Amino acid sequence: MEGLYKLLSEKTGLAKDKAEQVGNFLKEHAADVPKWISGESSQFVALATKQTGISKDQAEKAFEAIKTHSGQVMQWLGGQAKGLAEKAKGAIGGLFGAK
Repeated sequence: MEGLYKLLSEKTGLAKDKAEQVGNFLKEHAADVPKWISGESSQFVALATKQTGISKDQAEKAFEAIKTHSGQVMQWLGGQAKGLAEKAKGAIGGLFGAK
């Protein structure tokens, strides 16, 4: 995820803590990212500005960075999604007595 934070910081001018906040926003909405990058920026921009407090201009720049580097972004987010899936699988297995 450090690569994502760095990309966002470099391409948008966000401070590191804000870039991390936007990165975490993307992690939380990982399922929506493919839909966002295949369309126009309006959905991403509206939600990102509302939930992270970044400006519209910064959100537009973040969108362009995400879209331009979509393959790498999806790998970063995919790794996070895989980790969450493994945790969920373990939790569900624990409910049913699996070891």
